[in-house]
Amino acid sequence: MAGERILITDDETSILQFCRKILREKGYGVETASTANHALKTCSEAAFDVLLTDIIMPELDGLQLIERVRIHQPDIAAIVMTGQGAMNTALEASKLGVMGFIVKPFTPDVLISSVQSVLEKRQVIRESTRWKLLMPLFEITETLMSEVDINRLLNLIVSYAVKETQAEEGALLILDNAGQLRNCVVTEFVPSRTGILSSGVGERIARWTMEYRRPILLHRNVSSNNQSQSEKDFLGIFYGNDLLSILSVPLIKKSQIIGVLNLSKLTDHTPFTDTDQDLIGVLCGQAAVAVENARLFRELQQRTEDIEEASFNAIRALAHALETKDWQAWYYRDRMVHYTLAVAQRLELLPSEVRQLRYAALLHDIGLIGVRDAVIRKKGKFGEKEFLEMKNHPYAGAQIVKRIKFLNDVVPVIYHHHERWDGKGYPDGLAGEKIPIGSRILAVIDAFDAMTSDRPYRNAGPLQVAIEELQRCSGTQFDPTVVKVFLQTLDEKKV
Repeated sequence: MAGERILITDDETSILQFCRKILREKGYGVETASTANHALKTCSEAAFDVLLTDIIMPELDGLQLIERVRIHQPDIAAIVMTGQGAMNTALEASKLGVMGFIVKPFTPDVLISSVQSVLEKRQVIRESTRWKLLMPLFEITETLMSEVDINRLLNLIVSYAVKETQAEEGALLILDNAGQLRNCVVTEFVPSRTGILSSGVGERIARWTMEYRRPILLHRNVSSNNQSQSEKDFLGIFYGNDLLSILSVPLIKKSQIIGVLNLSKLTDHTPFTDTDQDLIGVLCGQAAVAVENARLFRELQQRTEDIEEASFNAIRALAHALETKDWQAWYYRDRMVHYTLAVAQRLELLPSEVRQLRYAALLHDIGLIGVRDAVIRKKGKFGEKEFLEMKNHPYAGAQIVKRIKFLNDVVPVIYHHHERWDGKGYPDGLAGEKIPIGSRILAVIDAFDAMTSDRPYRNAGPLQVAIEELQRCSGTQFDPTVVKVFLQTLDEKKV
């Protein structure tokens, strides 16, 4: 986990030098401060992952320092260094959410172990928090996709964004037919302030977001080593006003930017966090599709087939935003949808079964959002706990999808897509034709996709090897009829 940034605060020079030397040797970015005020100034200028602080210091004690730092960096993890017999202090620190304690004097091994443990805990907490915050967006999806009045829809988008992030101002800019950004919705909840996001500054930030096609998160007087110079140049907009934090996120559909959502907060509130950025990123993915759907509906109200296609694209965008950060993988996901529908057509499935498969091919692995990246990207065999974590993803995926009412009939297909023809699969050990036909089709094509796609931990395997593996497992792992039909489809398309 080396590479994270750590701020060490202690009024003993020897402790600062000792900790800095040990942690830098492990690859961490380290800054030191000999006083609490020095530490506060450093935190106002740069972001850190961990604050390692002594308890007893002049000016402010370590616990007061932690409280002050978290006003501007709420996600920072804290470790306190204390002497023997400081049980009361440890209890107070626990109430503040301090994750680690080191008793002086300590060895390099104790220091390194404590930092690594706290960083791991921090990551777990952040992922859990992100998961809990993202879940309501599945319910928001249905509302956005059902709203066909464009003006009401744009107001809904800003309203949801402001509510979920506790922003004070929101501005939604949409590209018009001439390619010009146009302020469509501006909400300001503090009458005494000047609407910074409805001014030229807001448009400047939005144009940056459009040009670089990614979000930008800015805090007053705080820069990060991860920021580009062009991002740092924006820090001047905080001078002379009461702004604390700005978040700008693009609305992208089918690789085309259709608008930008800007949000701001004041100095007397908690700034936006990385979790807020993730949350609004997903919301904007849904919003982009919803806006296009509303435009389409306005033009083609009676074309029900277009509405169905719009719903499919909405779910595709949502799955894209939540399931993976690997954009290249979505070429293979689209290919999987293509083959799934080809097999369904050859098997002469009912229209309702084809519809189920179309959505299931996109969403069958959505439950992997709850699996740690370290497990998903692991090379080699899983350990017992890792395998159990992976085995839970069909259940997790089914729980997610069942929240979307018009996809209720897709839930069984997703839940059973890891069953085996011989009954040795999971989660229920179904066998043969007791497994839904959609799940049997997905099992074959998903396996083929896994063997022939580039993954973060390995390159794609040869096509012939994948074909031979499907043939070898036909009648045991896979439905032999599905394998036969799929291989015929491959042969015809000469992949």
